[in-house]
Amino acid sequence: MRFIGLDLTDPYAKQPRKVDVALVDERGRCEFAALPGDEVRRALARMSSASRGGDVLIIDGPLGLAAPGCRLRECERMLATAGKTPDALPAPGSGPYAGFVRGGVELAMRLAQDGWAPATDEVATATMLEAYPGCSWPALAGRRLPRKTTVEGFRARADLLSRNGLRFRATPRKPSSWAGTCAKVQSCSSAAEGENFCSAFRQSTSGFRSGS
Repeated sequence: MRFIGLDLTDPYAKQPRKVDVALVDERGRCEFAALPGDEVRRALARMSSASRGGDVLIIDGPLGLAAPGCRLRECERMLATAGKTPDALPAPGSGPYAGFVRGGVELAMRLAQDGWAPATDEVATATMLEAYPGCSWPALAGRRLPRKTTVEGFRARADLLSRNGLRFRATPRKPSSWAGTCAKVQSCSSAAEGENFCSAFRQSTSGFRSGS
């Protein structure tokens, strides 16, 4: 089994940033990569095929819409996330995070078609989970960390992940690359934040309802 962390970006931006990828094996060895958004599905298919399945996706990005009539999902309310996912796919550019939200949900639907199982019914059998590093970092550290764009914040996160058993073949070039890895560590721990998120995610989504 391997854990694959994805730090999604806005695919509808004029110049979309690449998606940061963290690949972690059962021994905690971690590698990083950056892929154009339109290559993520193909890369995941190749990786999963090479490992004969058994991989788990941990995605920093919305994987489902809010319940009908709601402006955000319960998990977003509980964790006070910056982005808010409504009950219908937002038009790109229609508001803050609109393209990011739409792109995340659309990717989740396509990945489900590829065989990745979301945590809408049973977390134990899911192979595609959603994480919010903004809460994962303080949950792991037990305190608020310095901003990730600072040297102190970068070092604090590197030390935290190392203490949680991860080993790196190469240091990532930018702090945001650690998001997927952090999601993996948090999801494998018994942190209450992770358990609450999964519970709220199940309660606030109904499969991958799509809207216009």
